[in-house]
Amino acid sequence: LAGMAMRRFRRAVAVASSPRIRAFPSPLGYLRSYSSVIPCMLRIPSIVSEMCGRNGVAMSAPVGSRHFSFTVSEEDYPELVDEVMEILEESLDDDALPFDDVNFSSGVMSIVTRDHGVWIINKHSASRQIWLSSPKSGPNKFEYSPEQGKWISEREDRTRMHDLLVSEISDILGREFKFTQEF
Repeated sequence: LAGMAMRRFRRAVAVASSPRIRAFPSPLGYLRSYSSVIPCMLRIPSIVSEMCGRNGVAMSAPVGSRHFSFTVSEEDYPELVDEVMEILEESLDDDALPFDDVNFSSGVMSIVTRDHGVWIINKHSASRQIWLSSPKSGPNKFEYSPEQGKWISEREDRTRMHDLLVSEISDILGREFKFTQEF
């Protein structure tokens, strides 16, 4: 058990230091070094007060120079995002797939391949989004669309998360890949 934990730790360190991994854009700005963490943490109370109205509930929050509005309620978000994570875990936990490691822990899923890089998919409760970092398409944020019942990219192309992941996994496999359900 200790040997396996050490291998996972070494792999995580190698992945984190890999130049192929792209960082997620943060609402607080890119944290490029540890020296920038402290000033950002000191700004958190003022950022929260900017985001929240008098009643302390944000319905629209400034992020950088743009605004986003929540498309799903705070109560519905955990259920919707857990459903997606379960579908991903079910579909990708297959020994026939060419992944070196598929790990889900604390709301973060990592999909590791030796030849193609690492995908990181995580819940982002503050913005009620799912964030994806892909070695093929880069960082992406997905918001839930109640009209479509799907997770849609914030990018101009408005790609569905399901379609993007199917395309990228199919490229790796050299054949069409299907999830157990659409999301």
